[in-house]
Amino acid sequence: MSAGIGAEDDANTQPFNERTLELEEIGPDTYLSVDLWQPKGNRGVFGGQVIGQALSAAGKTVPSPFRCNSLHCYFLAAGKGTDMIAYEVRRVREGASYCTRLVVAKQTGRVIFIATVSFQRAEASALVHQYQMPQVPAPDQVISREEHMRRQQRRLDAVDEDKIAEFSVLPVESRAIPVARDQRGLPINAIWLRAKGDMS
Repeated sequence: MSAGIGAEDDANTQPFNERTLELEEIGPDTYLSVDLWQPKGNRGVFGGQVIGQALSAAGKTVPSPFRCNSLHCYFLAAGKGTDMIAYEVRRVREGASYCTRLVVAKQTGRVIFIATVSFQRAEASALVHQYQMPQVPAPDQVISREEHMRRQQRRLDAVDEDKIAEFSVLPVESRAIPVARDQRGLPINAIWLRAKGDMS
Protein backbone atom coordinates (compact mmCIF):
# COMPACT_ATOMS: atom_id res chain seq x y z
CA MET A 1 0.00 0.00 0.00
CA SER A 2 1.40 3.37 -0.96
CA ALA A 3 1.76 5.99 1.71
CA GLY A 4 -0.36 9.10 1.51
CA ILE A 5 0.72 12.70 1.92
CA GLY A 6 0.98 13.52 5.58
CA ALA A 7 -0.27 16.68 7.19
CA GLU A 8 3.33 17.61 7.97
CA ASP A 9 4.21 17.73 4.28
CA ASP A 10 3.63 20.68 2.00
CA ALA A 11 1.14 18.79 -0.16
CA ASN A 12 0.67 21.78 -2.44
CA THR A 13 4.02 20.97 -4.03
CA GLN A 14 2.64 17.68 -5.34
CA PRO A 15 0.91 18.44 -8.66
CA PHE A 16 -1.61 16.11 -10.22
CA ASN A 17 0.06 13.45 -12.33
CA GLU A 18 -0.66 10.14 -14.00
CA ARG A 19 -1.14 8.55 -10.55
CA THR A 20 -3.84 11.00 -9.45
CA LEU A 21 -6.70 8.79 -10.63
CA GLU A 22 -4.80 5.51 -10.55
CA LEU A 23 -6.44 2.71 -8.58
CA GLU A 24 -5.23 -0.69 -7.43
CA GLU A 25 -7.71 -3.57 -7.64
CA ILE A 26 -7.76 -5.26 -4.23
CA GLY A 27 -10.85 -7.43 -4.61
CA PRO A 28 -13.99 -7.98 -6.69
CA ASP A 29 -15.24 -4.50 -7.67
CA THR A 30 -13.04 -3.00 -4.93
CA TYR A 31 -10.23 -0.56 -5.61
CA LEU A 32 -7.65 1.33 -3.58
CA SER A 33 -6.21 4.76 -4.29
CA VAL A 34 -2.43 4.98 -4.72
CA ASP A 35 -2.08 8.75 -4.44
CA LEU A 36 -3.85 11.43 -2.41
CA TRP A 37 -3.41 15.19 -2.38
CA GLN A 38 -4.18 17.26 0.69
CA PRO A 39 -3.80 20.98 -0.08
CA LYS A 40 -1.86 23.00 2.44
CA GLY A 41 -4.24 24.29 5.11
CA ASN A 42 -7.09 21.93 4.15
CA ARG A 43 -8.60 19.67 6.79
CA GLY A 44 -8.86 16.80 4.31
CA VAL A 45 -7.84 15.49 0.91
CA PHE A 46 -8.91 17.34 -2.23
CA GLY A 47 -12.57 16.46 -2.90
CA GLY A 48 -12.21 16.65 -6.67
CA GLN A 49 -9.66 13.85 -6.57
CA VAL A 50 -12.02 11.67 -4.52
CA ILE A 51 -14.79 12.27 -7.07
CA GLY A 52 -12.45 11.41 -9.94
CA GLN A 53 -11.25 8.22 -8.28
CA ALA A 54 -14.82 7.14 -7.47
CA LEU A 55 -15.88 7.70 -11.07
CA SER A 56 -12.82 5.80 -12.27
CA ALA A 57 -13.68 2.88 -9.99
CA ALA A 58 -17.28 2.78 -11.25
CA GLY A 59 -16.09 2.95 -14.85
CA LYS A 60 -13.92 -0.12 -14.38
CA THR A 61 -17.06 -2.23 -13.83
CA VAL A 62 -18.96 -1.31 -17.01
CA PRO A 63 -18.38 -2.35 -20.64
CA SER A 64 -16.56 0.12 -22.90
CA PRO A 65 -19.62 1.17 -24.99
CA PHE A 66 -21.09 2.82 -21.88
CA ARG A 67 -20.30 6.42 -20.94
CA CYS A 68 -21.14 8.27 -17.73
CA ASN A 69 -24.27 10.39 -18.17
CA SER A 70 -25.11 11.21 -14.54
CA LEU A 71 -23.09 11.53 -11.34
CA HIS A 72 -24.33 12.40 -7.83
CA CYS A 73 -21.87 12.76 -4.95
CA TYR A 74 -22.17 13.10 -1.20
CA PHE A 75 -19.25 13.96 1.08
CA LEU A 76 -19.86 12.51 4.53
CA ALA A 77 -16.52 13.19 6.23
CA ALA A 78 -13.13 14.67 5.43
CA GLY A 79 -10.59 12.19 4.08
CA LYS A 80 -7.12 12.09 5.61
CA GLY A 81 -4.02 12.41 3.47
CA THR A 82 -2.24 9.70 5.47
CA ASP A 83 -4.43 6.69 4.60
CA MET A 84 -5.42 5.44 1.17
CA ILE A 85 -9.13 5.30 0.27
CA ALA A 86 -10.92 2.07 -0.66
CA TYR A 87 -13.73 2.29 -3.24
CA GLU A 88 -16.38 -0.43 -3.14
CA VAL A 89 -18.52 -0.55 -6.29
CA ARG A 90 -21.99 -2.09 -6.16
CA ARG A 91 -23.66 -3.09 -9.44
CA VAL A 92 -27.15 -1.70 -8.88
CA ARG A 93 -28.53 -2.15 -12.41
CA GLU A 94 -27.44 -3.82 -15.65
CA GLY A 95 -29.50 -2.80 -18.67
CA ALA A 96 -29.19 -2.82 -22.42
CA SER A 97 -28.96 0.98 -22.63
CA TYR A 98 -28.23 2.02 -19.04
CA CYS A 99 -26.38 0.65 -16.05
CA THR A 100 -26.05 2.09 -12.55
CA ARG A 101 -23.32 1.89 -9.95
CA LEU A 102 -23.16 2.85 -6.28
CA VAL A 103 -19.66 3.70 -5.04
CA VAL A 104 -18.88 3.70 -1.32
CA ALA A 105 -15.54 5.23 -0.36
CA LYS A 106 -14.04 4.11 2.94
CA GLN A 107 -10.97 5.12 4.88
CA THR A 108 -9.83 2.87 7.72
CA GLY A 109 -13.29 1.26 7.59
CA ARG A 110 -15.18 4.55 7.87
CA VAL A 111 -17.46 5.72 5.06
CA ILE A 112 -16.38 9.20 3.96
CA PHE A 113 -18.07 9.52 0.55
CA ILE A 114 -20.72 7.91 -1.62
CA ALA A 115 -21.64 8.37 -5.27
CA THR A 116 -24.31 7.11 -7.62
CA VAL A 117 -23.19 6.87 -11.23
CA SER A 118 -25.36 6.18 -14.26
CA PHE A 119 -23.82 5.01 -17.52
CA GLN A 120 -25.49 5.08 -20.93
CA ARG A 121 -24.68 3.29 -24.14
CA ALA A 122 -23.87 5.89 -26.80
CA GLU A 123 -26.75 6.48 -29.22
CA ALA A 124 -27.78 9.12 -31.73
CA SER A 125 -29.82 12.00 -30.36
CA ALA A 126 -31.14 15.33 -31.60
CA LEU A 127 -30.74 16.87 -28.15
CA VAL A 128 -27.88 19.29 -27.51
CA HIS A 129 -27.28 20.33 -23.91
CA GLN A 130 -24.26 22.57 -24.24
CA TYR A 131 -23.57 26.09 -25.42
CA GLN A 132 -21.44 26.74 -28.45
CA MET A 133 -17.79 27.44 -27.65
CA PRO A 134 -17.42 31.24 -27.39
CA GLN A 135 -14.90 33.17 -29.44
CA VAL A 136 -12.08 33.85 -26.97
CA PRO A 137 -8.30 34.33 -27.16
CA ALA A 138 -6.21 31.16 -27.22
CA PRO A 139 -4.48 30.12 -23.96
CA ASP A 140 -1.06 31.26 -25.19
CA GLN A 141 -2.49 34.72 -25.88
CA VAL A 142 -3.43 35.44 -22.24
CA ILE A 143 -1.32 35.63 -19.10
CA SER A 144 -1.36 33.21 -16.19
CA ARG A 145 -3.34 33.83 -13.04
CA GLU A 146 -0.11 34.42 -11.11
CA GLU A 147 1.11 37.06 -13.58
CA HIS A 148 -2.33 38.69 -13.52
CA MET A 149 -2.16 38.93 -9.72
CA ARG A 150 1.39 40.27 -9.87
CA ARG A 151 0.43 43.04 -12.31
CA GLN A 152 -2.59 44.02 -10.24
CA GLN A 153 -0.46 44.21 -7.10
CA ARG A 154 2.19 46.27 -8.87
CA ARG A 155 -0.42 48.84 -9.78
CA LEU A 156 -1.21 49.06 -6.06
CA ASP A 157 2.50 49.01 -5.21
CA ALA A 158 1.89 46.03 -2.92
CA VAL A 159 3.33 42.86 -4.46
CA ASP A 160 2.82 39.85 -2.19
CA GLU A 161 4.98 37.06 -3.59
CA ASP A 162 3.89 34.67 -0.82
CA LYS A 163 0.26 35.03 -1.87
CA ILE A 164 1.19 34.51 -5.52
CA ALA A 165 3.25 31.45 -4.58
CA GLU A 166 0.15 29.85 -3.02
CA PHE A 167 -1.43 29.77 -6.49
CA SER A 168 1.73 28.82 -8.38
CA VAL A 169 2.01 25.46 -6.57
CA LEU A 170 -1.58 24.41 -7.27
CA PRO A 171 -1.88 21.40 -9.62
CA VAL A 172 -4.17 23.27 -12.02
CA GLU A 173 -2.97 26.08 -14.27
CA SER A 174 -5.47 28.86 -14.97
CA ARG A 175 -5.41 31.69 -17.48
CA ALA A 176 -8.06 34.37 -17.10
CA ILE A 177 -9.50 36.02 -20.20
CA PRO A 178 -10.18 39.77 -19.96
CA VAL A 179 -13.81 40.32 -18.98
CA ALA A 180 -16.06 41.05 -21.96
CA ARG A 181 -19.72 42.04 -22.15
CA ASP A 182 -22.60 40.48 -24.01
CA GLN A 183 -25.23 42.26 -26.11
CA ARG A 184 -27.12 43.21 -22.95
CA GLY A 185 -24.02 44.68 -21.36
CA LEU A 186 -23.66 41.86 -18.83
CA PRO A 187 -20.12 40.75 -17.97
CA ILE A 188 -18.80 37.49 -19.39
CA ASN A 189 -16.12 35.77 -17.35
CA ALA A 190 -14.11 33.08 -19.14
CA ILE A 191 -11.06 31.14 -18.01
CA TRP A 192 -8.77 28.46 -19.44
CA LEU A 193 -7.92 25.55 -17.12
CA ARG A 194 -5.60 22.58 -17.47
CA ALA A 195 -3.83 20.11 -15.20
CA LYS A 196 -0.12 20.76 -14.84
CA GLY A 197 0.67 17.05 -14.73
CA ASP A 198 0.05 14.24 -17.22
CA MET A 199 -3.52 12.99 -16.66
CA SER A 200 -3.50 10.36 -19.42
